[in-house]
Amino acid sequence: IRAPLRANILTMRPKPAKKRYFNPGTILLIRQFAIGLGLFSLVALLVTLVWHGTRLEQFTIATVTATGGQTLEADLVREKAEEVLVGTYLGLIPKRFTFFYPEAAMIENLKTIERIKEVQVDKLNNQSLQITFKEYVPEALWCKDKTTDECFFIDETGLAFGVAPSLSGGSLVRYYNLQLPPERGVTVLPLPDYLATKEFVSLLESAVPGWYVRLVEVDAVRDAFFTIAGGGEIKATLNESPARTIENLNTILRSEEFSDLEPGTFQYIDLRFGTKVFVNEEPLLPPATSTATVTEEVLE
Repeated sequence: IRAPLRANILTMRPKPAKKRYFNPGTILLIRQFAIGLGLFSLVALLVTLVWHGTRLEQFTIATVTATGGQTLEADLVREKAEEVLVGTYLGLIPKRFTFFYPEAAMIENLKTIERIKEVQVDKLNNQSLQITFKEYVPEALWCKDKTTDECFFIDETGLAFGVAPSLSGGSLVRYYNLQLPPERGVTVLPLPDYLATKEFVSLLESAVPGWYVRLVEVDAVRDAFFTIAGGGEIKATLNESPARTIENLNTILRSEEFSDLEPGTFQYIDLRFGTKVFVNEEPLLPPATSTATVTEEVLE
């Protein structure tokens, strides 16, 4: 009886389960896919947050104002500044985003306005920018030659800063430099020479009423030629002080022989040789029939 019962018990034991093995390459692939999916989701979340966060109204520059200058319109400066606020960085962050707005590019763009001399950009708050600027003031003209109106405005230092329109009249003195064509950002003369010519012009107009300089030309050896409105030229040297040159001129004009000299009654007065002055008198007659005399005057 026991033997058959044991046999039945043995036959009722469950069969052992078969173990399943995964390919290591498949496991690695699944793991990499999971990591990639997680990173993609994180990046997508960050991009979404940046996209919306940088477009919040409280962090967007909405107002740009400009002040300063005398002749430049503030609207022109404002429009030039707003040109660089158009668009986005990498198609994601707006250039109007207050923490990343392109300040340096804005300043460079504003400096392309010819009359802008100095410019400063300040952020008043997260939504407003204030532009303060100074402009060049034209003091004279630097022209290509004596037969053209191709000129640049120059400032108080002789720096060319903008193309001048065709101007009539003689409100601005014209400069010529045969060695150097006019160009924006370049000075017509070395600063000491330019200041010396300015001083001469000012002293002449104060010392001799009615004598106004229309043209100034300086050559390579610092000889200066001042053309007087109405006719006539004064030749001087920048190696001598303007005050001393004007003093010599006054001595000539006070003398009995040259007391009647006026613009248009002489060709030139040459003051380049210290106390030795040469005067070329020419009557107001057509060149073919006129006669000229050169008188040498020694100042004592």
